[in-house]
Amino acid sequence: MRTHLQKGFTLIEAILYVAIFGILLTALLGASVTLVQSSGQGNTIAMLSEEGNFLLNKLSYELSNATLVDAPLLGQSGNSLTVQADMFTAGPLRDGLYITQGLTQPQMLNNSNTWISGLWFYHEAADDSAPESVGVHFTLHARSGTGRVLSQDFYATTTLTY
Repeated sequence: MRTHLQKGFTLIEAILYVAIFGILLTALLGASVTLVQSSGQGNTIAMLSEEGNFLLNKLSYELSNATLVDAPLLGQSGNSLTVQADMFTAGPLRDGLYITQGLTQPQMLNNSNTWISGLWFYHEAADDSAPESVGVHFTLHARSGTGRVLSQDFYATTTLTY
C-alpha cells in the first residue's frame, strides 16, 4: 500500500487564510484612518486655541493704549468697540473680527480658516471693588479636514489704566 504525502494547502485552508488576512487588513486600515482623522482634528483644535488667544491678546494690547473708550458706553455692551488712542475700532464684519486704525480700511484679524460668532464687548464702570474694564466674548469656529465644525468660546477682561 502506498501512502501519499500531501504537499501544500487545500482550497478550504487557502480561503480561510485569505479571509483572516482580509479581516486583519480591514481592522488595520480602519485604525489608520481613525488615527489620521484624530490627528487632523487635534491640529484644528490647536489652531482654534492659538487663533483665539492671538485675537484676545491683540484686543488687550489695543486697550492698554486707550485714552478713552467711546463704545460701548460705560455700563453697556455691544458688538463693536471704539477706543481713542490711535482711533482703534473693532467689530464683526463678514464672520470675522475686523479692526480699523485711523482712516485705514478694515483689516480682518482672524485667519481665513476660522470665523467668529457671538462677538460681544461690555464696558464696566469702576466701583470700590474693581477698576473700569472692558470685556470681550466670542466663539471661534473652524472646519476640520473631515468637514466637522469645531468651536471654542473665548472670554477676556482688560482693566483700563487711563
